Formats: sequence, structure tokens, C-alpha cells
Amino acid sequence: MPARKMPDYYRAPLRRRRGIASFLLSSYRQHTSQDYGMLLLTWDVKLYGLNLDFEHLLEVHRQDYNPDDYGEAWLAAARDLYESQDLNRLEEHAAEDARRHVNEDDTYKQLWDGTPLDVEYDFIGRSGGHIALTKFDGAELFTRGRPGGLLATATIGDLDLPFEDLRRLYRLVVMLDHDFTREAARAEVEHQAAFLFFENRRDEISGRLNSMRSRPLLRLPEPVSIQRVIEREEASVTDLIARPDCTLQLVAGSHAKFWTVQVRARFCFVTWGRIGTRGQTQVKEFPISSQAREYANSKIAEKLAKGYREASWGRHSAAPSNMLALAEPGAASAPATQPQKSKSDRNTGQAPDRYLDLS
Repeated sequence: MPARKMPDYYRAPLRRRRGIASFLLSSYRQHTSQDYGMLLLTWDVKLYGLNLDFEHLLEVHRQDYNPDDYGEAWLAAARDLYESQDLNRLEEHAAEDARRHVNEDDTYKQLWDGTPLDVEYDFIGRSGGHIALTKFDGAELFTRGRPGGLLATATIGDLDLPFEDLRRLYRLVVMLDHDFTREAARAEVEHQAAFLFFENRRDEISGRLNSMRSRPLLRLPEPVSIQRVIEREEASVTDLIARPDCTLQLVAGSHAKFWTVQVRARFCFVTWGRIGTRGQTQVKEFPISSQAREYANSKIAEKLAKGYREASWGRHSAAPSNMLALAEPGAASAPATQPQKSKSDRNTGQAPDRYLDLS
């Protein structure tokens, strides 16, 4: 088997004892602890900017494991479960697993090329925000408030270790300088959080998916009616398309029609008809809510292109109180009795006031 090539960031170019000792005794790695006294080699791994959003965790998991079985329905169930996830608890468990990766695994008990090491680590600080290398080949790397230990006898020119052991310690510290950073700690905790959610809770997600598939299709909350548009003439086409819930009207010549769209969860409700009637309602179901919104936006754009404009009333006069009722098979869509138009109402290009709720 060919030898592994050393990564550039693990290169340890120093060859003389004095230079290595000076490197190891750099003050920026030293830290004081109540339990250990002065520690010689520590690394700051405090967690800042941790991102546990669903989409980010999904991307992290895909990069690490490249799963190919996550269909849209499965992801919808995962998002549904994520909404009930205690993120503080997820962060706590992910941080614990990341710490075990340092203390219990062999990853940092050997050099990058597999050379075994006799080392011990500990997390110090109020929140465990520093990793300390406490022992190396049986030598203590702290003072614990008393004479003794490697630090007590170390000088710039001479650490109390054989040169080959000193070289191995130097190579280890170079490796840890690269791996034990805030950025690396954040990435590791996010990796562990993604694994905990998508792998450890896989059965729960599958159960949630089966539960969603078995739900009655029309057990939904009653749609909320559309609010009055205050500045109806100033609303732009872009504003309408950005809001999936809206009512449009077409009043021109002999036409006096309304068209309403509402999005609730994964369902899109479209109601249309002549102004003054109940109209008829169609319900379309989508795998995820974002597809329902996209469908509604596309239909709004089509109606605007045909000359529809946003209605000037909060709801058409005979709007059903529950759109689901009209969506069920056999639901009636008979028009309500309309008053006769007067001559003054005809061919004005506007809907008569008595057809509209202008309150």
C-alpha cells in the first residue's frame, strides 16, 4: 500500500530542540484552570454562530453521507418533525458527541499517519470552551498549583523530554492547531446534530410520513378570508404575486367575475364565478407547501395577464364561510339571486356598489 501523503497543513518543519521548545511554549496556547493550575497546551473551541436550521443540517448531512432515499414526501415529514425539535437539546447532545470524538475515539490518540500516542485530553472552562492536552507520554502538561510537571521544568531551550518524544509532541500540536479551532468545532457540532436528527430519528420520520399519508384529505383549518386592500390602485403586480392569498376581479363590458386563491399548508384553494354568486371551489394537494405557493403565484400571474385586477372588497358578497365545503364531491355551486342592473350600471366598467361589500 502506498504511503499516505502528508497534508500541507500538518507539515512540521522545525528540526532543532530550541525552535521546537519555543514553538510549544507560545503563550497564546496557555490557559489557567482551577482544577489544573497553569496548562501548557490548550485550544479555544467555543461555539459561535452555530447553525441548526433544517435546510443547513440537511445540506451538511447530504455532504457527509450522500443519501439517495430522501424523496419530497420524506423531507416534508422530516420538516414536520423538526418543528417539534428542541434545538437547545439537539445542540447539547451534538456537543457531547463531538467531545466524545476527542476523549474516547482514537482520532487524536495518534498522528495523522497512524503513529500511536499516549495522550490525555480534557475540556476546561465554564462551558467546556477549551480543549487541554493534559498528559503526553506520562508527563503532565500542567502545574496544578505545585512544583512539578513538565511546565515547571521547561525552558525555552530545554523541555524535559527526549528529543524524539519532543518531536512527536511538536507534530501533534501542529495537527491540533489545525483541527482544534472555533470554526472546526462549529462544523463538527453541526455534523453531529445532522447525524442525530436525520439518522438517529429516521424511524420517527418514517412514522411521521406514514401518519401524514393516513390523514383524511380534508381535515384542515378553515381558510382565513382575505383582508381589505387599503391602497388598491397602488398595489403593483409584483406585490400581488408575492402574496399567494388574494382575490381578483374582472369587470369589463358584460363581464363581472371574481377569482380567489388561498394556500393553506399543502393545499391550494381556488374559487371563481360571477360576482354575487357563491362560485365553485377547486382544491389541489401538493407534496410540500412551497409547491402549493408556487402554483398559486403562477395562477395569479396568469389572471393578471388576462386583465384581472385586485378586488376592491374584503370578500365577494356571497363568499362561502368554509371553502372546504364547496370542494367536496356533490357540493352545490348554484348562483345566488342577482339584482337587475339599472341603466346607470351598464357598461360603466365598474361593478355596482350593491354587489360589493365596501364596508
